[in-house]
Order: sequence, then C-alpha cells, then structure tokens
Amino acid sequence: MSPVPIATGAQHRPIAVWDHGEVTDPDPHKHQSTRPAAKRTIRLRYTRTSLLAIVIAAICALPAVGTFWPWSVVVYVALVLAAYCVLRVGANINADVVTIRGPFYSRRVPRRDVAGLAVSQGGGVFLLRRSGSRILIPTAKPRDLPRLRELLFSETPHSETAPDFS
Repeated sequence: MSPVPIATGAQHRPIAVWDHGEVTDPDPHKHQSTRPAAKRTIRLRYTRTSLLAIVIAAICALPAVGTFWPWSVVVYVALVLAAYCVLRVGANINADVVTIRGPFYSRRVPRRDVAGLAVSQGGGVFLLRRSGSRILIPTAKPRDLPRLRELLFSETPHSETAPDFS
C-alpha cells in the first residue's frame, strides 16, 4: 500500500503523508534552519493572545468611566502598562549575545560570560554567569532548554567551548 497525501500545498506538493497509521512529513529537512548558528536568534516572548484578555478587561471597564471617572483612569493606566509588558518583556538569544528585556530595563550578556542554564523549583529558567550571578529569563520555560542549549553551547566557529557540567 502506497502513502496517500492528506494535504497539498499551493503547487500540489504533499504537505503531509498518511503512511500506515502515521502522518509523516515528505520533506523532513524543510523545517530546519539553513542559517548558520551564529546568525540564528531565538526570541522568547509572551504570547500575543494575552492582549485579548487586556482588551476584554478594557471593554468591561467602560461602564466605570462615566460613574467613577478618576478611578477608571487608574484602571486604564494599569491595562496600558500590562499591554506594554506583554509586548516588551522577553529575551533575544543568539550564539554571540543574550539580551534580556524587562518592562523598564534591558540587559545584554556576552556569550563568553554565560556558564550555563538552571531551572528553579517554580519552573523559572535562569542564565548562569561565570561570575556566579544568575539572571532570570522571564519568558523562558523548561521546554525551551533544548533549543537554548543547542544555540548557546553548540560547537561553532563563533562560540567558545561549552563548559562540562557533568
């Protein structure tokens, strides 16, 4: 029995193939990045769907505008601040530098100062520096560790040898 295409793209090439109970990708290499590791950047941000909750809260606060005018301004300032944080907070990580962006600060850590990554009991991911300090990556989750480890500690011509934490 031959594989059957279950979806086709614009040029009628199969996107996925049904083959004896499994869905497989006909071209497994198309999803891999062709850019060198030194140019690849991982952007970790909060999901933009969080803005939907902020918009709904703003709509629900509309009746308070006419009734409690001075206090409604405080509510809207808080909602604008929340939207700003959703859009700004995150991290840009490439093989040369890690940039961590908070609501009112930005911190750049060169790759040569990165000693490793750590996960706290609460699930927060920290960047360990060679000086012994650690910096929280606010939007990183433990599921992001394999990608971060590959990018930061892989052997590339632009990065140093990764320390052995065994």
